[in-house]
Amino acid sequence: MSTKPSGFSRLKQAASITATGTLGLMGIGSGRAGITTTACYTISVTSAVTSLTTNAYYFCQSTIYASSMLNGTATVSHNSATAAMGISDYSVYGLNISWSGSNNTGSFGSGYTTSLYDAFDGYGGIFVDGAPYNDTDGVVDITGTTLTTDPDVMPNGLEVSSQYYAYTDKRLIRIIHTLHNPTASMITTRAAVGGNLGSDNETYTLNTSNGNSVFDSGDYWVITSDNNVYGGVATSDPIITHVFGGPQGIQPVPLLIPSFGGGGGPQGITANKEKGEKGSRGFGGSDNISFGYDVPVNPGETRYLTFFAAFSLTENEANTSTTDFADPTSLSAAGLLNNLPPGMTDAGANWVGRGTPGGSAQPVPFLSPMGIVTLTGILALMTVRRSRKKVL
Repeated sequence: MSTKPSGFSRLKQAASITATGTLGLMGIGSGRAGITTTACYTISVTSAVTSLTTNAYYFCQSTIYASSMLNGTATVSHNSATAAMGISDYSVYGLNISWSGSNNTGSFGSGYTTSLYDAFDGYGGIFVDGAPYNDTDGVVDITGTTLTTDPDVMPNGLEVSSQYYAYTDKRLIRIIHTLHNPTASMITTRAAVGGNLGSDNETYTLNTSNGNSVFDSGDYWVITSDNNVYGGVATSDPIITHVFGGPQGIQPVPLLIPSFGGGGGPQGITANKEKGEKGSRGFGGSDNISFGYDVPVNPGETRYLTFFAAFSLTENEANTSTTDFADPTSLSAAGLLNNLPPGMTDAGANWVGRGTPGGSAQPVPFLSPMGIVTLTGILALMTVRRSRKKVL
């Protein structure tokens, strides 16, 4: 777990960008600011869900755990812990929640809370073939509630950049990673997205898309919480719904993290499940989550990977919200595909895949030298024929 300053300390050291969502998003100018490992940035959204609630998103180069290692296989390439551009934390302020009931271990408690803190210890960064992406020039663009990074060329030749969009009418952030191939050759990459959760060693998987409370292959979303959920109500860290894609897209694969993963078992399985628990504890005994995709990117092509993190106050709210993430049609109906990066026309490769209706536009193929010669000859012949017709 990374060590973070208190909420007030973070707010003091962060450059704050505020957007008001209660009466609609007010126009805010764009700003560019340097990012270092000590100077983070905040997007604060006064939520239209509850007018007194403020959602605060903190961004910086964070310690993010990710991997390129499949369950039960040798390591392809990996970074077990390194600095990658992502969300350092998320908090929700201004709440007044009453709660009563038992938690995941059966312990009973009651009371009230005014805020929820510490959703993440670094989350949402991307690794391509094991190399972490960072905006290396230290400059980002913040326009309204959108933070956009600049593209960096990765060791495998892909250009990678990221967009983080905080919604004003939902406790929700969307993460889009852009993969562009500027080369003349196909590049197939293992793109891995990782996160370290603020729920620490009290992380529980409350539900998954296949209903077995274990994050494994075939899951498109998973709901996690800490142990301080009493009577289905979050009292410390927010309940998080992690959304990886849809059944029509490139399939997400749960990945192992070196030195973590419960001795090599799939994420979500642990041998120390306590009596009375409602969920599975952790991801193989840790609070780190890692999932990946094998993404082919044609020469000149740009592909996108789209993820969501939804923050809920109750288990019921988290389970109900998953209907918005069923497929690209559901995303669009819920207004989740607004403000896409320039050139992006669909939900992304992990939602629509390749060759499906509405999929990413295919690039114009590169011609071989012989193809160029042949095309030049055809054009020349057509020109001669047109000239002969004019003479006749």
